Amino acid sequence: MSYTIPNLNQYIMMPRITFFSLIWAIICSHSIQAQQTTYTNLEEALKTPQQVTRLNLSEQKLKALPASLKQLKNLEYLDVSLNLFQGFPEVILSLKKLRTLKLYTNYGKYMRIHEIPAQITRLKQLRYLDISHLPLHKEPKVVYQLTNLEVLKMSSVIPIIDIKKTPRKPNTGGFRSSMQGAYALTLQGIRQLKKLKTLDISHQTWRMKTLPPEIAQLTSLETLDISSNWYKSLPVGIKNLQKLKHLNLNHTTEHLKNASIHLEFLGQLKLETLHLKYANNPASILNLLNHPAQLRTLNLSFCSLKKLPESLFRFTQLHTLDLSYNKLSNLPQNLAALVQLETLDISNNSFEKLPTAISNLARLKKLDCSRSFLCYPEKDLALPDNFGQLKNLEELNLRGNAINHFPASFGQMTRLKSLNIYGIVVTTQMATQLAQLTNLEYLEMTLDEKAQLPSTFKNLTKLKELAIAASYCEGVPTANYIAAFPVVICDLSALERLSLVGHEIKTIPPQIRQLQQLKLLSLYDNTLTTLPDELGELKALTYLNIDLYCIGNRYELCHQPLVLPTSLCKLKQLKDLKYGDRKIDLASLARVRQCLKLNSKD
Repeated sequence: MSYTIPNLNQYIMMPRITFFSLIWAIICSHSIQAQQTTYTNLEEALKTPQQVTRLNLSEQKLKALPASLKQLKNLEYLDVSLNLFQGFPEVILSLKKLRTLKLYTNYGKYMRIHEIPAQITRLKQLRYLDISHLPLHKEPKVVYQLTNLEVLKMSSVIPIIDIKKTPRKPNTGGFRSSMQGAYALTLQGIRQLKKLKTLDISHQTWRMKTLPPEIAQLTSLETLDISSNWYKSLPVGIKNLQKLKHLNLNHTTEHLKNASIHLEFLGQLKLETLHLKYANNPASILNLLNHPAQLRTLNLSFCSLKKLPESLFRFTQLHTLDLSYNKLSNLPQNLAALVQLETLDISNNSFEKLPTAISNLARLKKLDCSRSFLCYPEKDLALPDNFGQLKNLEELNLRGNAINHFPASFGQMTRLKSLNIYGIVVTTQMATQLAQLTNLEYLEMTLDEKAQLPSTFKNLTKLKELAIAASYCEGVPTANYIAAFPVVICDLSALERLSLVGHEIKTIPPQIRQLQQLKLLSLYDNTLTTLPDELGELKALTYLNIDLYCIGNRYELCHQPLVLPTSLCKLKQLKDLKYGDRKIDLASLARVRQCLKLNSKD
């Protein structure tokens, strides 16, 4: 037998190499971390301008960008969306290294940017551009010259609403027909964007009568959103988009004449995502797909389905399925064929009993069975006895259903993190079952007036957000009030957000001091008569709401001054104190405002 003598040198050198490798790794990690930091304050960013690569100034009510922005010469990411610009901020054009620019708004509500300047072509490194909903007066053809673009989003850039001008009559197109300078989105020149992978030209509705054929030359496209465009036809050349993986046809297919002919190209694609919201005959479209094993996400909402099409069960690799807002009253057992399903939305259907077939979806992580309602849940929903078999479920929404009891297996869903059961009147027995869901992080519920939260509720040690609201109708609490603050809540030491809304809570127990992680406390529409000094010990609190809806039997209380404890001055993180129309003792209010430097408006 022979033995190999080991090379000792490699072991002698190893510690030295490992040490320097470790140092280098630490240096690189700090460098990467510095580059990836996203600043949200321009003044802070300007303290170290050379290090700043990401800046988010969205929703800051900015009317202009200062010239000092050009000092950020290494800026690669800039989000200035949802601001109040009255024109395109010219200083952006000096940011030569910019790769991402987000400049979107909401239907011209905020910004008055009517034109994209020709000088935007200076941004030669730009890869991502979002100008959705800008009230443009003409097609932004200049962006088609940004030849390095990989993502272009310009949803709803045609509607131009002139709020100073009286709408034309007859106003046949709703509020958007009161337009100034409406134009056609021709996409002429878009063929230059050879590297484009994502294109969003959705929500042009009747103002974009056809999909221009030039789009067929974007052969690198992987994601295309043409939803809410009322095309009568699609160009024949669309079949050239062989790399397309994600396609949004929501609210579009029903306008096509001979849809099955215009959508034949789907058979050539290996789609991973397909949205068919409002499709008149989704089964015929699904039959066109020749690569069912590739599809991961499918949206069939608002399709007036009374039963599921048989062709659906070919898509055995689906991860996400949206069947919301249909007319389904049952689901077949062969739903279990969708063995990879992780997210299922069956909200706002006609179920009286949740189909047992759902319990066979072993991989399901997210289930939405909610219903919309005005005042009270109008329809009963019975949960199957085997509901607890959904061992992997993490999110469950049962909001708006009339459920009288949970099945015995309910507490077995121990991986559940988020549960919304608002509108379901939870009894003490049901609350005891909830206490078994020890991984819950979010819980929204309605508690029966006679019910008590059990002492075992403190077992929800991971709960970060708890909302217990009374039953409301047209903004007024009408039932299921809590008469006193449930003291057991104070044992939930991980709580960060607590909302107890619409109850008859008059005092807060001193044990609230135990909630040291609490950042948000909403006691909106409660009959509070006093606030404890212990509130001042909630060091992490940034938001406090003690507003009261001054109506009915609460009107008199609303005008009795509520004294703010001096201890609130300890809450150095408090940014928002909401009290609305409720009368607050002026001396205590002035003291708290001064010591916390709060705005004069709550």
